[in-house]
Amino acid sequence: MVSAPLARAAIFEKGKILPKGTEDHETLKPPDKQWEAPDRVMRVGISAPPPALTPASCLCQVLGAVMTINRGNPAVYEVLVDSWPEFKAVLTCPHREVASDDSDFYTYAAYYRDLGTYRALLDSAINWSQAFLIYGVQDGVYGASRDIAEAKGVQLEAFQSIIYLHPDPSSMPEIRLDPAMRLSSLDISHVDLLNETWAFGGNDRSRRYLTSLIRYFPSICLLDAASRPVSWALSDPLAAMSHGYTLPQHRGRGYLQVVMNVMAKRLHALGYPSYGHVALDNHPTQRLLERQGFQRQPTLCHYIFHNAALQRTTPINPQPSTGPSPRLSAQPSHPGDLPSWG
Repeated sequence: MVSAPLARAAIFEKGKILPKGTEDHETLKPPDKQWEAPDRVMRVGISAPPPALTPASCLCQVLGAVMTINRGNPAVYEVLVDSWPEFKAVLTCPHREVASDDSDFYTYAAYYRDLGTYRALLDSAINWSQAFLIYGVQDGVYGASRDIAEAKGVQLEAFQSIIYLHPDPSSMPEIRLDPAMRLSSLDISHVDLLNETWAFGGNDRSRRYLTSLIRYFPSICLLDAASRPVSWALSDPLAAMSHGYTLPQHRGRGYLQVVMNVMAKRLHALGYPSYGHVALDNHPTQRLLERQGFQRQPTLCHYIFHNAALQRTTPINPQPSTGPSPRLSAQPSHPGDLPSWG
């Protein structure tokens, strides 16, 4: 389990951020056109997740985002709450200074203790003219988006996935590595291969997104004798394991099982929850994860796309790929925004 001491919070002033461990403000010049959340919405800098943020299924995404923020914040995320430290609703999202392209998708993770408070936060804290995606496990997350979207005339598309969480990756068995393969991390030279093989890749936005994942977040791959990746997995700004893939000619040899095993242990060693999402119909992967000790969580995760038509370069629900290897994928998504295996 992840240690979760009491959090220390600092209000984000408009146009300024209070860096952790300093007393001086770093002024950020906002763009000429910038949407501002109402003053009653608090932006907080968190030096540690509060006690309630433990890696339960309903909190994995929020906890992962908070921990990523605390470790240099490479994704430039922030935390929005109704009040602090006794909050009733929380949203994690890209910082408003970087969320400036209304046609790009921005990813939010949601959690609430009081649904009415969450509805008010969602209604007022988000720029509803943008395209954005909300992850949430609680059923009220979808209901709130549906009702507000209907009132605002915003297009909504929603899907669900299964969350798998490992309670203690340090207990996972060691898996013997094929002597012809070598464990490594992905590097930027691999990004074109990932972009070509991802169901939602093949465009500039997806390439930029994959580059950021490789550059800033933990990854694992198996390299062949020529140092070419044959199987890999990444992690994302919400600390979810994602983008698991094995090249077709190398499938059926257990490589993805090795990659998942090592990635779960690496994230656990770094203090993150070891979790990911799997499509409802991806039964081979579900069985594979359960054999590794991952536990299927009792509630499904909602993927709620808002204003999806503003930016659509690939079908939101592509056809599953063929081949005998289990796919850690086939999850409805948009390039650059899905923390799921595949």
